Amino acid sequence: MNYAPKTVGENIDKWHVDTLRYDYVMFVTDPTRQKGGEFQYFKGTKSEAETARNKGIPLPAEKIVSPKMPGAGYAIMQQGNMVVHRGAKLNEPYDRVTMVNAYVPLDTELDDPSRFSDLKTVDPHQLLFPEWARHKAWLSRGKLNRLIEKLPFTDDKDLIINELKGAIRDVETAIKDLNDSSEGEQNYYGDLEKEK
Repeated sequence: MNYAPKTVGENIDKWHVDTLRYDYVMFVTDPTRQKGGEFQYFKGTKSEAETARNKGIPLPAEKIVSPKMPGAGYAIMQQGNMVVHRGAKLNEPYDRVTMVNAYVPLDTELDDPSRFSDLKTVDPHQLLFPEWARHKAWLSRGKLNRLIEKLPFTDDKDLIINELKGAIRDVETAIKDLNDSSEGEQNYYGDLEKEK
């Protein structure tokens, strides 16, 4: 659930990409009744947004899209880890609420774009830590199942070792993440915009 800040004129969220491959942003409150606070996406790449951030320049206004949402209950589905987006600032006080629901593909062979560091800053650790372990264990289990079913008979030890290492890489990543005592950090592209 995302809630608008109490300060009018403060962006609801900075430009960012999400930590999961697919998600939707659904308006819980009626967006036609709010002034400002649009869901916006950048019609460009993450690389372009990162270049703008590093140069301290605003994203090109002609590449910022603010879809008109007809009312509460409508949602935008997106490839969350690829689409640079944000919640813009409200121009008047309003209880703007959105709900984000995310999905992972069933194909455990795909790269996992999830970023533990981002999640550490927002999710309660007593929920995040076991869920992170489950998620990474599920990915490894899928890779191990494939290995059990399809590993060819061979005397190529290097191939077998590499297959085993690849199958448990996600679990090793989870162990490394959970051992990291840093507070975490969200990966933002900032609030870059032209002043009006």
